[in-house]
Amino acid sequence: MIPYLVSQGIPSLYAGLIWSGIGFAGLFNGWIGGKAIDRWPSGYTLALGLALGTIGVCGVITHSMLVTVLGAATIGLVSFITPPLMTTVLLRRHVPHHAYAACLSVATAFFAAGQIIGPIIGGVAVERYGLQFGVASSAIFMAIAAVFAGLYGQQQRKLEILDLPDRG
Repeated sequence: MIPYLVSQGIPSLYAGLIWSGIGFAGLFNGWIGGKAIDRWPSGYTLALGLALGTIGVCGVITHSMLVTVLGAATIGLVSFITPPLMTTVLLRRHVPHHAYAACLSVATAFFAAGQIIGPIIGGVAVERYGLQFGVASSAIFMAIAAVFAGLYGQQQRKLEILDLPDRG
């Protein structure tokens, strides 16, 4: 996001301030995400955060600096800390205690693989199609993650309905 803003003529100082704003918003997303997952402990909460992050990334395709900056703030608010926090909480709530460490390790390994593969694929995409496409393409991956989180929420809802006692 920041290299894209600089390429659009934003002075480096302002781009740094935008990056700081994203980090500042990230201070609050742990608190907001924690409150949300406490109130609605499902995959739907995670899906919502990822969907909002997707919308934030899509701000790049508008060619409006204000929308792009607001999108960057949205990304900071819902995407940086909230998904790992919510994933950890969901694992803690739905995985047996004896399997928690192994499941968290697998989830962390998948995250790490994404952190390794993502920049390589992103770099190739930026080199071939330009910086705007590279930034906007991350919205695709966030949207895919949001769909999977939503499917997980749907599965949770089905299990909750099956666990309800008959009232009749």
